[in-house]
Amino acid sequence: DINNNKENIAINNTQPSFDKSTAEKFKAKGNELLKQKKYMEAKNEYTKAINLIPNNAIYYSNRAAVHIKLGQYQQAVMDSRKATALDTTYIKAYIREGMAL
Repeated sequence: DINNNKENIAINNTQPSFDKSTAEKFKAKGNELLKQKKYMEAKNEYTKAINLIPNNAIYYSNRAAVHIKLGQYQQAVMDSRKATALDTTYIKAYIREGMAL
């Protein structure tokens, strides 16, 4: 199937699939910790995801949300802007930047 091959090529050209899978697990753990108001732990999980897949806007935006909860507004703005630079259509990142300003 041509579409399947294109998808596999795209994945192989960006990051190994195990990195994406692991990064998504870090993100999911971060989301759970955020819900539990364990902000520093959540921030660490999102950072781990970013370290594996540094071109994912969602990871930066999620970490920006944690920065906001921690009152770290400058860091929240930086992460939000990184997210919007990676994906100009990701509205949540713009909202989080606005919340931090």
